Amino acid sequence: MDRRALSGLFCACLAACAPSVIFTPTGPSQAARKPTCDFQLLTVSPATLFVELGVMDVHPNASTSNWDLAAFKAAIQPEVCRVGGDAAIVGLIEGVYAKATVLKLGAWPVAEQSTAGCQYDTQCKGDRLCVDGKCANPPPR
Repeated sequence: MDRRALSGLFCACLAACAPSVIFTPTGPSQAARKPTCDFQLLTVSPATLFVELGVMDVHPNASTSNWDLAAFKAAIQPEVCRVGGDAAIVGLIEGVYAKATVLKLGAWPVAEQSTAGCQYDTQCKGDRLCVDGKCANPPPR
């Protein structure tokens, strides 16, 4: 077998072994970062201001079904960087890392907030909700 055929077979094997990552946007678009960008991997929401960019469903395969956090981070890194994320909150499904919420950390420019108001609940402090572009207290229980 020549080198090209062997290389093609190796790449096909790697593609088949890679988990499937599906990103669903839920927030504003951001500029992409370089594919090997560094980002924080979190297990709870950060204490700093953030905006949710979207959620990832990660469908592991046989080779990734028992991965650790480092392997999970490596698997989602290209997609987190592509959408401009600074952090991802991981989620477990049946004991396997299979979800991530991608975040942009830091405050938004004041001009954007004052003219547009809120668009997402995550832009409001505490348990307040975004209602008609304004942060409001949740209804009483």
